[in-house]
Amino acid sequence: MAGAGLLQNCDADDARRILKCAKEEEPRAMTQALQFDILDLRHFSAAHLKPLLAQESAEWSRKLNWDYRTSIDLILHYLDSRVLPGYVAVEGPRVNGYVFCVYEDAKAVIGDVYAIDSSDGRFSAKDIEIQLLEHLISTLQNSPGTDRIEAQLLLHPSGKLSGAFRAAGFEVVAATAPSAAESASAGAGAAGSGAAGSGAAASSR
Repeated sequence: MAGAGLLQNCDADDARRILKCAKEEEPRAMTQALQFDILDLRHFSAAHLKPLLAQESAEWSRKLNWDYRTSIDLILHYLDSRVLPGYVAVEGPRVNGYVFCVYEDAKAVIGDVYAIDSSDGRFSAKDIEIQLLEHLISTLQNSPGTDRIEAQLLLHPSGKLSGAFRAAGFEVVAATAPSAAESASAGAGAAGSGAAGSGAAASSR
């Protein structure tokens, strides 16, 4: 038990206070560790993600002056078809974030990742997005037949999510075009690259 090693050099009152604190802290730590569940996106319908996607659409409009509603409608259609690979971050009944990918032959393209802060503010949107990316990248790297991974995360500033790619063994290189976008690619013999406007590129062999 936490605090047990401190009991040898304190009196009875101190010992009781240490044990009381230890008992209070252990459930609190477990609550924080279990606050989020990362679940398969295909278990969720359009109705589950619609509020989150509405917030994302507003952010595309505010940050990039981009009407993202057509893309949102397409994502909602695939969600109801239960065929879109990816993950969601769930905080109790609330969906706080999602990530998805599509397959093009032997290539997997990470289409989007988006999250909002946890309700109590302990986890930022970035924290949740990185967790989602780590889960998806790990899945893709261990998927037979997938030899290349790409991403064009246009809503995210350059470098914001690069830690998730570096941790997975990607080599992050500077983009040639100034922009606020995050781009990554990986695969056997694949050079890191992105479309014009990408803010960063990554490659891994």
